[in-house]
Amino acid sequence: MAVNPRTTRVVLRDSLRDDTYVYTRPLLVGYGLTTSQAYATRAIAALASNALVAPFDVVQTLAQVGSKEGRKSYKRIVEDIWEKEGFSGFFRGAFVGSLRFVETAAVNYVVYYAVKKALADEAGLLSENNHQIANAASIILSSIISYPLELIKTRLILDFDHKKYQGGAIDAFMDTLDKEGWSGLFSGAILSAVGNYAMIEIMERIWTPIRLGLAIAPPKLVDAIIQSFIAQTIYYPIDTVLKMVQAPHIYRKLHPDVPFDGAIEAATSTVSKHGFFALWRGYAIAALKVVPYITLTSLTYQITADSFERVNIRAGPVGAANVNTRVERLA
Repeated sequence: MAVNPRTTRVVLRDSLRDDTYVYTRPLLVGYGLTTSQAYATRAIAALASNALVAPFDVVQTLAQVGSKEGRKSYKRIVEDIWEKEGFSGFFRGAFVGSLRFVETAAVNYVVYYAVKKALADEAGLLSENNHQIANAASIILSSIISYPLELIKTRLILDFDHKKYQGGAIDAFMDTLDKEGWSGLFSGAILSAVGNYAMIEIMERIWTPIRLGLAIAPPKLVDAIIQSFIAQTIYYPIDTVLKMVQAPHIYRKLHPDVPFDGAIEAATSTVSKHGFFALWRGYAIAALKVVPYITLTSLTYQITADSFERVNIRAGPVGAANVNTRVERLA
């Protein structure tokens, strides 16, 4: 049964009926999926799509930072990567990026249910306002805790031509810890957490029509893609500043070409030297990955969710303990 999100409301309860749709932070899934299956579905879809767009991320990061490599044309950046590292160069930091997603999802899951338990009423139910509190806490804390992996990913990408980190991610981690301390591993973490929360909230609203009905009809995909372009355009300057802050300033050739101390100065110094639109460096590459990313995510999401549903149907009804909310049609 497809559900129109404009004619539905969230009802918090611990029962499951035939017309029930399960809401499990941070995604809406179809009837019959447990919370664990919901997170697994999201994880599989995200990992598949992230692997697909990894080469775009490498070129985009080199362009954003404005280092020696970033000031080259896209064509020259691609040629340099191919000449110096070959095909594998386009997947620098991809594994670390996947680890960050897994860690973020796990912490998100734990924090949300810990806050939910603390704020639930005597019946174990959670109000919509308290759900938003648990939601925000889980996103922000998981983003901050997993942030060092995002920083390491950026540094590995920037290191493709210099080979400062011969030992890969572990070397980059230990080098950062040794030269910059723990604070260096979390440089930009607050901006990242706030930005991620805003972006996830925007994307949740974009994806709701697709997730509620577990459908990938072309009109909905086109709508999601258009809105993703808009959301990405708004968020992009924050991402650029974060990449600059994440760069290893201890090495002259690996950091941005403007001096700064902190995210605000990184933005103002870049604009002062290169102009306002310098904060959108690499945007063309980011735009190119939206369509394949959204499409593969949707396909993988639906295929995985449908597979889980078929398994659950054969196994029998999903237990009430796995359900934390439902979405009910309005008359």
